[in-house]
Amino acid sequence: MIITEKPDEISELLMETFECGTTKINAKGGYSNKDKTIIYFVVNRFQISKLRAIVRHIDPKAYVTVSDVADVFKGLE
Repeated sequence: MIITEKPDEISELLMETFECGTTKINAKGGYSNKDKTIIYFVVNRFQISKLRAIVRHIDPKAYVTVSDVADVFKGLE
């Protein structure tokens, strides 16, 4: 999860680099009360350093959290 004030730029570069989509969630900073966006994006452990470099390049003030995901299912019917 990436909390940033530059969601469009980060999302665009992530989607271009990793060739998959992002999900943007509207949020409001609890301390600052500023509008922010959370980008939800799933990568494998080998892609984390590239993701961090992209985010840091565009928004050095962004917060990035990394959580383990047990499995990802796409297009279940």
